[in-house]
Amino acid sequence: MTRLVTPEVTGVGTARLDLSGSEAVRLQPSPNLGERANDLQDDPQLSSSAAVNVKNSLGFSDFMDIEVSWGHEQAAMLALKFQFIGAPTKSAGAGNFSLGMRVGYGLIVSGGSLESDEIIGNESRRSYILESGHGLVDLMVGYRVLGSLLVYGGYFLDDGRYNLKFKTGVRNTFINEISNKGFSFGTQWQANNLLVNLSLAKGEFTIEGKNERISAIDGALSLGFLY
Repeated sequence: MTRLVTPEVTGVGTARLDLSGSEAVRLQPSPNLGERANDLQDDPQLSSSAAVNVKNSLGFSDFMDIEVSWGHEQAAMLALKFQFIGAPTKSAGAGNFSLGMRVGYGLIVSGGSLESDEIIGNESRRSYILESGHGLVDLMVGYRVLGSLLVYGGYFLDDGRYNLKFKTGVRNTFINEISNKGFSFGTQWQANNLLVNLSLAKGEFTIEGKNERISAIDGALSLGFLY
């Protein structure tokens, strides 16, 4: 849920590499996948844990970036960011007002199996595939209070689903559609090519068809470098 996304693009001919640590909000379809293998329609469990993410942005022009990001147990993400007003990060100075938008898609596919003493039924092993994908949209505004200090905020909306298929044993398929929306706020400090970004986000997950809404707040810190 934490965005760490400013409204400024990197700038043509410039790339940006960010390493971030955040609190990840996670939805688990069942408290115990093994013991509840035939009963995954119960309300999902909400938990949080630390997450590390790497993002690389390439300045395709002074108004568009191409972004790729990935992390452990996280979706691989591909996105485009557009800046409609203001100068890009490589040349922005004090008083720069920026307006930006990001659109993208993330996908993670994983799988595993459960031993016979963990499942219901007579199969000795039960394998599964879990596929989770979501689209994202960010709308952001920012202002450079100083040449080195950017403050920004925005609205975000994610929409996707997870699809759990058991491939052996009882071949159940479970699908849940989830949306996530909320607001993010952050500051970015810049010293030449070094960037430090601090962000907070407040959002609400909605699980379609279950009338389930879960609110959460999380934060993140990233260290970036322009090259």
